[in-house]
This record gives sequence, structure tokens and C-alpha cells, in this order.
Amino acid sequence: MTRKSMPRLAALWVLLPALALGAPACSDDDGDVCDNVVNPCDTVDTVSCLGNTVQTCTENVNGCLEWADTETCDTGDTCTDGECVCANECATGASQCDGDMIQLCAMGADGCYEWADDTDCADSGESCDDTSDAICVTGAGCGNDVREGTELCDGDDLDDQTCEDENFGPGTLACNDTCDGYITTGCSAAADCGNDTIESPEVCDGTDLDSEDCTDHGFDEGTLGCASNCGSFDTSSCTYFDPGITCAAATDISSATFPFTLTGTFDDDPTVGFSCDASATNVVWYEYTPTTTGNYSIDATNNTTDWAYSRLVVLDGTGCAPYDTELLCLEVEDYVANGSISLTGGNTYLIAFFTDGDDYSMTNPEIHITYYPSIPGDTCANAEDLTSATFPHSLTGTFPLEPATGFSCDTTATNVVWYEFTPSTSAIYTIDATNNSADWAYSRLVLLDGTGCAPYDTELFCETSYYETASGSTFLEGGNTYLIAFFTDEAYISMEDPEIYISSVAVDAGDVCQAPIDISSETFPHQVSGTFDEDPTTSFSCGIPATNTVWFEYTPTTTGDYAVGATNATTDNAWSRLVVLEGTSCAPYDTELACVVDNTGLSAMTTVTLTAGTTYLIAFFTDDDEYTMVDPTITVSPSYTIGGCNLQDPVTYTGDEYTSVMTYGQLYIAGLTDATTGPDANAAIIAEVGAGPDGSDPTTDFADWDWYPTVINTAYVDSSDDEYMGNLILPAGAGSPYDMAYRVSGDGGLSWTYCDTVDTPYTIADAGDLTVTVPPDTLIISEYIEGSSDNKALEFYNATAADIDLSTCQVLSYVNGSSTPAATVYTFPAVNLAAGNTYVVCNTASNATLQAYCDELNLAATNFNGNDAMELYCGGVLVDSIGQVGDNPGAFWGTAPTRTLNATLRRDGSRTYGDTDSSDAYDPATEWSGYAQDTFDGLGTHP
Repeated sequence: MTRKSMPRLAALWVLLPALALGAPACSDDDGDVCDNVVNPCDTVDTVSCLGNTVQTCTENVNGCLEWADTETCDTGDTCTDGECVCANECATGASQCDGDMIQLCAMGADGCYEWADDTDCADSGESCDDTSDAICVTGAGCGNDVREGTELCDGDDLDDQTCEDENFGPGTLACNDTCDGYITTGCSAAADCGNDTIESPEVCDGTDLDSEDCTDHGFDEGTLGCASNCGSFDTSSCTYFDPGITCAAATDISSATFPFTLTGTFDDDPTVGFSCDASATNVVWYEYTPTTTGNYSIDATNNTTDWAYSRLVVLDGTGCAPYDTELLCLEVEDYVANGSISLTGGNTYLIAFFTDGDDYSMTNPEIHITYYPSIPGDTCANAEDLTSATFPHSLTGTFPLEPATGFSCDTTATNVVWYEFTPSTSAIYTIDATNNSADWAYSRLVLLDGTGCAPYDTELFCETSYYETASGSTFLEGGNTYLIAFFTDEAYISMEDPEIYISSVAVDAGDVCQAPIDISSETFPHQVSGTFDEDPTTSFSCGIPATNTVWFEYTPTTTGDYAVGATNATTDNAWSRLVVLEGTSCAPYDTELACVVDNTGLSAMTTVTLTAGTTYLIAFFTDDDEYTMVDPTITVSPSYTIGGCNLQDPVTYTGDEYTSVMTYGQLYIAGLTDATTGPDANAAIIAEVGAGPDGSDPTTDFADWDWYPTVINTAYVDSSDDEYMGNLILPAGAGSPYDMAYRVSGDGGLSWTYCDTVDTPYTIADAGDLTVTVPPDTLIISEYIEGSSDNKALEFYNATAADIDLSTCQVLSYVNGSSTPAATVYTFPAVNLAAGNTYVVCNTASNATLQAYCDELNLAATNFNGNDAMELYCGGVLVDSIGQVGDNPGAFWGTAPTRTLNATLRRDGSRTYGDTDSSDAYDPATEWSGYAQDTFDGLGTHP
């Protein structure tokens, strides 16, 4: 069957007059005032709301300002002050019952908080009770004679309470019908309360307090009283010591303007010290009552001219000697102490800033308190709980808070994001964290046993990285809670939109050898990061002694022949060994099924028969300690024998370089492709289409051929064969002609069978014929700048041999994946661009450094972001494009540094024509080179 593709019609130019009809017209009176403007605005880039749509003030083709729709808020969100605001269903940390289902308040995919199902109480035969926090309770609720949840009593279950406990005489106590109170009608009269004499069961009576006073109830002073029912004490007139009675009077800084400075020398020495310094000296006291609950940074500076070691303490409440609960205690070998802490609005806190010895002085102290809006992950108390997270897990925002103390790998921790993790099973866990800041960042990753914060619990590891990503591995115990800190090593480096990934390795075979990595559910090929240097105590038949071993564990779901292959990514030469063992016993090992040797390479492969449900141990290792095992990759796949295959269509093709052509290939495998009349897909089957030099052999000339993936054609019906289809990217025209072929793997890519247009084995004479042409030279977009703030620019290059009248050319933009061009169209001025010359257009609000390179300042041509596609037309013909029209890639196309966001892209120097298919998949790396954000020095010259 022959397939022909329909030609694309490059006719979008006919839309341009229609698009212009809706633009407001400029007045003819004075040439600079625009009339007849609907929804006029005053300043470019200002925003407003129209219903639930965000509008941005933009400049149209006539130079007039008008509102343009830029974003429609998601369902449930509202447009407020020019931005989409979340419509939160709930508050973070809240819980509720939905029938028998416990729901927790969690951040949804759109960044808004919503109810999410968490635990189904019915699974354990319980019901949900959300009288306070939602919990699972047993039984049928009130009336089942069992106290549950917040019930005070239930039927006969009185929580061992009696009439006497309720300040009555002897009798029968009962529970009311709502289980929240007692019925005392069966109790006899209480003792004579009010006669100033304690009588059973009274605990006090009037002035008879049984010789107790306020200090017996945890207070410092005051008048103790007796409750009116004589059943308890009244402590309402008891008080704590005010600051200044047993320590220097605290200065109230609740309404102060920060930084706040006290003048003088402060030499109060409290009688009681603190956890970070038992002999506090030269103390200055502050009292602070925040108005808002959230995270606060407290910075205190001693302005003494002498050297002084500083201490900073925060106490909950204002009680002094003895103090209230200590929340923070920092020990710093400097004039300055700073820490971060979560404070409750309306609660009063006592702050002590002091030195650690009388030989120092506290002079003119300065304090600064900063509030940070609370977001998950920014303090220990607000650590993001990863226990039920789906990995990789991302947080949005910038995390500026600094921990109270540093860690072993970096004592000056800055810009920290916090996580909390409780593994369900004991295993070896690997933690990978990435900082998505646009700045270069040295990363640190710390794992702590427990959730204690400042001082922290036991440090399990502290990893140093010189990149945006940090990683660490260790054994974690199921059910135990751990604290994770991911941070930078300098305050000027930001922590932005961090991403974390936690994976585990079972430890069932690690008590006698290195724990194997379970790959039973992995997608192959599967790569493991790290260096592996275990030397087993027992070697194998193919290699004595075994060295630098990595262990894998695999349990197949089906019985049959499997191909097992592994590759060592070391940069050194290493001879490889691969062993497959039945069972997971290690030293001594179980039955050896295969042991293969590759004496000259970094890879080894074998084929074995495996049984469904049986667990196998795989060892991949080198044959000498002088070699290394680095970042090994393994593939385990069912193995099928290829019965026949061929390149079906097209067998002959002519097209422009770097464009694509849809190809089709047929495959036959006995017992698989003939199992049904439809497609018989299998994960072990991989088919690819490729092209190589005319007359070359892909079975031997590996480096000269380029291969592209294909997928099974679900519409193909045949009782014997299956069909695979995929795009072949045409190579450079300079190498034309080329040969075309298909290749098929029956074992997940471990081995390949090559197919010509007839069948297999492959012969050069029967290869497909490919002729590649080079399109004519055109005007192209030669440089693209999407920089910081409004630093945006486009460079256009005349790649032809003649002058080009730019006034015949226009740029259309497609915002946020739209298939319809924006109303604002950029038309070039009447400029005659000579052959080999460039024309640079920059954003009107770009900085002076960029504008020095510009030929024109224009907003319409440069009002783009990383996910906005653009088309360049000349004479109504599409001559070039950036991005994919109709596709929203999220934030950008490509991979850093060659991407369309926060980067500079330069067209490859050999490129003399544009991308005229703006609807196909877009990857800038195919014809652009990427540079750091705000790189301008290439503008004005090309190539």
C-alpha cells in the first residue's frame, strides 16, 4: 500500500488584512493622538481585569495603546488586580470527613489548596469522626457503650468517673444522649460547699485552700482562690514575674521601625542560663508581639568595638527566671546572630541577645525582625511532608530563610527549603534534589534523624555539590520520621522552585552482600548513579576474582526467554562480567544460570530462561580492582526472534534537508505478530527508521547512520504482520544521496536485526533511496534573546545574494500555545537590507546595554515569552518560525542552555533558510546554539 502526504498551504498571509481591521485607527489631526480606541489604556505592560480575563496594555501596529487579553483564569479562580488568584477550598493542614473518607487539605496541580482523599476508614471497618481533627473511630458512634473520638462518655463507659468526681455526694452517675456530658440526677447532694471548710470530695472551700498557693500551680506570684463548686482551684489571679523583676526590663519592639537600635551598655546577668549558653552575660531584653502568624527572621547585632561571641534566644511568653518555653537558642562566634522561627500572631515573645562572658560588652545593640509569608517548606515547623508525595515533587517559590545553625558540610547554610519524610518500609533510600534557580548555585543536602529543629536531631548525611543538584543515599527505618534540608552555600544565591525525588532499594539481600537494586518494575534501559566497588567473597565461573560489583534483583511476571544486558559508563577501559543467579541468596550464591565475559569492552549480554514469580539476582562487575564501575545501565527484556521485516513505504523519497517524512515498516515474529489480526504491541519490540551514506552498511558502519523511533500503527490490520510508523528526519543536503532502512529489536534494544526494502538479512542493493535537497536562501531569524525583565530582541539575517525590502515582511506571534495569531502584528519599516547584513529589533523597555545593539525598538515584535511561537512572513510566504504553533510546552521549548526561556539562541552559521513548518514538533537544539541569559555580544553580526 502506497501513502502520500497532503501538501501544506502556506497561506496564513491572507489573514493579515483581516487582522488589521480590528485595530484602532490613529487620528489624522496631529499625527500623535489615537482616537476611536476601545477600552483605552495609558501605559504599556500595565494589567487589569475584564471579568475573569487578565488584560495587558499593548501597542498595536498603528502605535496606539489598547487592552489585549493575555490570560483566562482557571475555573474557580478569580482575576484580581490583573492576576489570577486561587480559589482555595480549604486551609493548609485542615482535615474533614466525606462519608467514611478522611480528606486532607493539599496543594493541587494548579497551586490552589483543595480537598484530597487520604484514608478510607471503611477499609478497616471504622467510621470517620471530624468533631475536631478527622480520625477513624471504631463502632457505631454515640450509644455503643464505647468512648470514641471526642466523646466524654458513652452509655456504661463513664471513663471511670463517679458522682464524687463531679463534686456531688455518693450515687449513680450516667452519660447523656449526646455523649458529651454527665447526668447527675442520680447523685446525692454534695458536701456543704461555701462553709470555708474542706469536706470530701471538695478540694478546697472558700478560704480553705489546703495550704496551697499560686507557686504550687506553676505561677510566680498572685492570689490563689477556690472555684464556686469547691471542686478545683481558681488561678485567674495568679501571675508570672514581669520582665524586669528578676531580669532587666524588656523593651517592647512590637511597633518599632526596623532596624531598631538601643543606645547604651547592657550588663544584666540572668540567674538562669539557656540551652546554648548556661552562663549568659551582658543581656539586652526585647518583648515582641507579632500581628500575623507566620515565619520571621530575627537579626541582632552587637555594636561593641571589642570582639564578642553572640547568643540569641527566643522564649514563648514573657515569664523570666524561670523562663517560658525556649523556642530558639543560637550560639554564634561573631557580633551578629540571626535565626528564623515561626511565630503566632497576638502571642507575646521574649527575646534575649547576649554575650558568653563578662569580659565582653553589649553596646548599642541593633535588632531587625522580618516577616516572611508562610509557604510549605520554608521553615522546619512548616516542612513540606513528602510521605505521600508523588515523585518528582516540586515546590513553587523562592525560599530565602536561613537555618539557626549550619551543618557538617557547610556551617553557613542559606536559602533553605525543608522537607519531612516518613518511609513506610525499611530500605536504602536515595534522595535527589534540584534547585531550578536561574543563578549558578552550589548545593547542599542534609538528612536528619527525627524532626527536631534548632538544635537539630542526629545528622545522617551532609552532601556537598558544586551544581544545582545534590544527592545522597542511606538506610532509613520504616515508620521513622526524617527531616531533609536542601540549601545553597551563599546568601546571594537563590533557592527557587526546588524539586526532590526519593527512591528506595530493598534490603532483603544486603545482610551478607551489597543490597541489590530491585529493577522488576523499572522502565528499561535503567541507569543507576554512583560508583560501585564491592568485591564479593565468592567469585563466579566466568570471572575470578569478581571486583567492583553492582547487584540487581529482578522478578519476571511471565515465563520465557529473556535477554539481559549491562553497560559500564566508566571513562576508563574495563573488562566486563555478567552473572544471572536463581534466587536472592548471596555468599554462598544460588544456582548460576549464566556467566558471560566481555574481555575487551564495557558491556556484556546474555540470554536466559526465567520463570514468572521467581526472583533472580544479577551481578555486573569488572575483572580487576584497577577498573571502576560507574553509573551502570541494565536492560532486562523478553527475547523474541525476528522472523522478517522490511522498509515498506516510502522506498524512494526526495525532500528538503532537516524536514521529516512519515515512514512505515513491516515486522513478522512467529507467535506474536500473528496472534491477532490487529496490532500486537510488546514492550520488548523496538523498531527504528534510519538513514546513512549511500552504499554504506548499517550493520557495520554504526557511526554513519542516524536512527529515529517509531510506534506500532494501531490502524493496520493484517493476520500475519504488524506495521510500525515514525518520522525520519532528513540529513544535510550536502551528503545526498542516502540509503534508508528499518531495524528491529526483539529484546528491548540489546540486539538489532536490520531490514531493507525486501526483507532480512540487509543488503545494500535493496536499501531505500533518499535524495535530500537544500531550499533556497531566505531572510531568517538569526538570533533570539529572551532575557531578564524586558531584555528581549530578535535579529534578522539576509541569507540571500540580493537586497531584501523588509517592508514586505511581518512577524506573527502565537501566545501560550494558541493556534490563532495575536491581534498585534509587527510589520518592518521601509528598510532595504543588503545581502549578508542583519537587522536587530529590541523591546522598548530593554536596558541600555541591549539597546546599544538595536536598529529598532518595537514592542509588537518582542512582546514574547518562552512559550510563545512566532512566524516570519515575507511577501505573504512563511519563510521562518520559532516554536510550534498550537502547542503550549509549559514554560519553554528545549533544554537548558538551548531553550526559549531565560536564554540567548544563535542560529547555526550554516543555516541559510528558515523553518517553514511551524506546526511540527520543535527542539531549538537542532539548529540553534544556546547561551546564558542576557548574552548580547553576538547581535548585529551573523554568522
